[in-house]
Order: sequence, then C-alpha cells, then structure tokens
Amino acid sequence: MGPEAEQALRTARLSLTPLIDADAAPLAAVLDDPVLWTYVGGEAETAATFRRRAADTAPGRFNWVVRQPEVAGYVQASVAGGVAWLAWVIGTGFQGRGYATEAAAAIRDHVGVPARAAISEHNLASEAVARKIGLTPGDERVGDERVWHGHPTGPSRVTEAA
Repeated sequence: MGPEAEQALRTARLSLTPLIDADAAPLAAVLDDPVLWTYVGGEAETAATFRRRAADTAPGRFNWVVRQPEVAGYVQASVAGGVAWLAWVIGTGFQGRGYATEAAAAIRDHVGVPARAAISEHNLASEAVARKIGLTPGDERVGDERVWHGHPTGPSRVTEAA
C-alpha cells in the first residue's frame, strides 16, 4: 500500500488513525452491541477480525479508527476501478453526535474519487449519513442493500488497487 495508507486524518472533532493491531480489542469492545449489528448486518466483529484487517496490505484498502479521543468506531474505503466503496460503523454509545458523518466525509474527500456505499434500506441512520456527505440513492443493489453514489470535493490522495 502507498504511504497515504499510513496517514492519519483530522476533522474538527475527530482523529482517524490507521487501524493497527493494538486497536483490535478496544474497537471490538466498542462495537460489541447486538442492536448495532441489527442495522449494519451480520454479527459483531471480533478482535481477530480487526487484527486481520490491520495486517491487510492490499493496495486500495484503507481502514481508520475513529477517535474522539476514545475509540468510537471505524471507517473504511476500498478503492478500485476509479471508485471508492465507503463504510462506517460507530459504536452505539457514540451515535447521534455526527461522528459518522464527519468521518465519512473525511474519507470521501481523502480518497478523491467517486464514492459509493451499499446501505440497507432499514438502516435509516446510515442513509442519513450518506445524504449528508452528498451521496444519493441509485437503482443498483448489492444483495439486499441499495448502492448510493457521490463525488469527492477534492483530488485523489490514494493509490487504488490494480
């Protein structure tokens, strides 16, 4: 992965730091809420899952821990074919404060290519985040999720997957 993968990002209230092995347990603890995964889909992610992501050096894959200063969740971007697929997960105890919107906007601008996000139609909070960062719902679907589309506000700063 290029040097930009190591770059920490800052927003007005948050720091987004590249996911490292030491983040795995605190991140899993913050996100260990069955209610959260009802809307996100699947099951709570484990520390082992986050350790694997931290070790993933595939080009175009980016994982950041959202901090305020405590660990509040994560955001990620997978960049390939001139498009970035974005995702955000914020712990239940940190929701309702705009952290997902702030972090998702930061990564959208950091990757600097057209963005997409696959969101369940039952996940109204993530739909609201998508709207706030300039994504709009399209007709395309990935499984039971609708694909949202948008554009960055600045130039690309990342190397995408081949």
